[in-house]
Amino acid sequence: SSSSSTTNASSSLSAVAKANAQALMDVITHELTASPSLSEFGHRQIHHLLTVQQMNELLLHVPELINNNSFLCDYFKKDMPRECARFYSRFNVLPLKPDAIPAEPRRQLHAFIMAFVSKRLTQPGHSTIKALLLLYLLRSEYEATGTFNGQLFLEYMRISKRSSYNASVVDQYYFCIRQPTSTGRGAKVQVAVEQVDVRLDDEDDDDDDDDDDDDDLKSRPVMIGFGDFVNMSTSFDRVGCIGDDTDIVTRAIKYFLKHPQRLYEGLSKELTQQIQVDQERLVVLESAFEEYEKQSIRSSLSGAINNNNNNNNNNIGSSGNENDETKIKTNLVLEEERRRIANYELERSAMKKWIDSDATKRVVETLCPYVSRSTLKELQAEHEACSGNEKTEADAYNVLTRTRGGYALQTWKDEVVLEFDKNNPYLVPVVEDDNNDGNNDVKLFVTVKNVKTVIVKVFQINTMNYYKQYLQEVASDLNLEGLNSAFADKEIVVNNYSSPFHKQTLEISLDHLRSRRGVFFVDCIGNGQHCRALIRKGEIKIVVLNQVGSLSMVF
Repeated sequence: SSSSSTTNASSSLSAVAKANAQALMDVITHELTASPSLSEFGHRQIHHLLTVQQMNELLLHVPELINNNSFLCDYFKKDMPRECARFYSRFNVLPLKPDAIPAEPRRQLHAFIMAFVSKRLTQPGHSTIKALLLLYLLRSEYEATGTFNGQLFLEYMRISKRSSYNASVVDQYYFCIRQPTSTGRGAKVQVAVEQVDVRLDDEDDDDDDDDDDDDDLKSRPVMIGFGDFVNMSTSFDRVGCIGDDTDIVTRAIKYFLKHPQRLYEGLSKELTQQIQVDQERLVVLESAFEEYEKQSIRSSLSGAINNNNNNNNNNIGSSGNENDETKIKTNLVLEEERRRIANYELERSAMKKWIDSDATKRVVETLCPYVSRSTLKELQAEHEACSGNEKTEADAYNVLTRTRGGYALQTWKDEVVLEFDKNNPYLVPVVEDDNNDGNNDVKLFVTVKNVKTVIVKVFQINTMNYYKQYLQEVASDLNLEGLNSAFADKEIVVNNYSSPFHKQTLEISLDHLRSRRGVFFVDCIGNGQHCRALIRKGEIKIVVLNQVGSLSMVF
């Protein structure tokens, strides 16, 4: 009897809790709907304590909350996988360094962000938050691998924003859509953000040798895409704010000019997804049409029987005509859907020619609706000059002379470059078995310009002694003067420059680090320049316990 009374008591408490929770939801819903201008979501502490299930229920009654930033921020944090939330809550601003969050939680976090963007951020007012999250993913991938995702970059660029790289495109857009809301003096101008098709003629261009390319670019539509214009200073929880995105966008454009296949992959994925959506819609339409035909046959048969009994044949003809007309319209819809899928397939097949034909021109054509023509032409000319293509070198030189000036171009021509590529691996695996397949060698990529010889020195740090002396992690700017190289120095000769602008990428293989653990410095020296890489093979952590009269270190 005691157990039954305990069960009844717990059931009563559960019922009371559910009743109180429902009453609370009713109060919150009433307050948000009765006076939305006076009470917004987030102004009461109880709003931030709601569960995801309660927030979903609240959203059903107050659908306007989908445009509330405070609501979206709380939903974003509470809907996040638990393994990700544990690391997410540690930082005031979400870090970009790959080693700040373990690999699996980082992968889950990025997948969650993509799902959140595609499912929740679908309204025009979500443009700022969507741009923030997409830019975070772009920057994270670039910090980790030095690469860019073409599909992600295009989705980010389609969001309406104003920056230095597209100011003239936005001005042209504003000029085309401005309409006065009233007439007379002091008439106000109303600007509606929507996708429009106008001619891109954003700047005066006095090029005489590139008329065909200019005509192609001018005929491209200005595409101001998703949502309202982005507020570059608005932040979203720990993701931070966009700020000035010129640097990351410029790096991405340079990357796609150098690796056009990555942009092709992004476009191909978009088309593949669109084809899948259209195919699913086609299946639904065909199924509905088949069901409609079955029902129309049944109704025709029953109508014929009734009409025969009543000796009324006129209705049969009218019913048959209506059915025939519906069938024709439905067949036209199905045919249009099939034709659209076929066009997507042809477009996807045609994009494969990018790699074989003038790929850089295709990249420029793809990006010109979102980036000013002058910016694209300057970056394309810089790419052509640095790639060592003798056929396009003269044209690139002329473009850069007009855009940057002769003095700046001469300075860039004489510049000496010796730097590590951003696409160097950030995390290096440790190989226990010493096989000679070479697949797990430590490799670094160095970009050089006006450097004929590169000396590579590798130093190994005694981490135990360093931790004992400094009680901190090894600094990347450690003074190595007087320290001997751990291995024989390597000398790399570079002698196949086609011009002073030509940049080359050298691969430095450090096969002697394959199965070694520890901290290594790799110094590259050439033509008065120096660059350094810090490599950690394996991981050793220091925990310092400061006690009275003692110091303990646990490794």
